[in-house]
Amino acid sequence: MFRKFWYGSPVRAVGMGVTNLVDDSVMQLDLFSDKVRKRELGYTMDKIRAKYGATSLMRCASLTKAGILPERASKIGGHYA
Repeated sequence: MFRKFWYGSPVRAVGMGVTNLVDDSVMQLDLFSDKVRKRELGYTMDKIRAKYGATSLMRCASLTKAGILPERASKIGGHYA
């Protein structure tokens, strides 16, 4: 195919596209639902932390010796006052 359309001039880039690999009804792509769900999850997490405290939701890594969230939560703005 390249040689069929090439006229001997220098080539900067070659691209190729493929379509119709599966029927459209097999898979539906959605660009926005994951972002919306993550944003809603963030709002829910903020509400839980506002009601029950900053340490009510945290990653498990924060409970290890290296974790600093429980210690920082007791400080004003996360720092010594």
